[in-house]
Amino acid sequence: MTDTKTNQYWTGSANAGPEDLTSYVLHIEYGGNTVDNQTQDVCVGEYIGVTAEYSPSDMTLQWDVGGSIIYAYEADDQQGVVIPITPAQLTYANLYYYWMDTDSGSTEDEDVKLTGTDPHGGSTSPVKTTFNVYRPTPALTVTWPQ
Repeated sequence: MTDTKTNQYWTGSANAGPEDLTSYVLHIEYGGNTVDNQTQDVCVGEYIGVTAEYSPSDMTLQWDVGGSIIYAYEADDQQGVVIPITPAQLTYANLYYYWMDTDSGSTEDEDVKLTGTDPHGGSTSPVKTTFNVYRPTPALTVTWPQ
């Protein structure tokens, strides 16, 4: 059950009294703000850092990020190297990544979902935020010498 005033998630048996209930907190933070059920504008290639605010501290986390993401990339004047996201990174409280592209044109909505599971097997309701991922469209002008 979720307390609509505090957004805390509570679990317990059907006959549990208040002392038998367990409180869970699960939120997504981006840019220092809680962004549950909000939309954020970002650009392809922009560094994204999302953080899980959660309780209890022994909760297991799982991020689900839509779209094509990578952990990092390195480039010099000869070549570029893409460093993929690992499955383990999708379980950390802090997730850092880049979107590589939009699949459907100049912008695409990508959901970022976070689910928490307590050590006793209960799961929280997932929280979600949506990112409008924009792909820049550069204006290019070529001038030839006369």
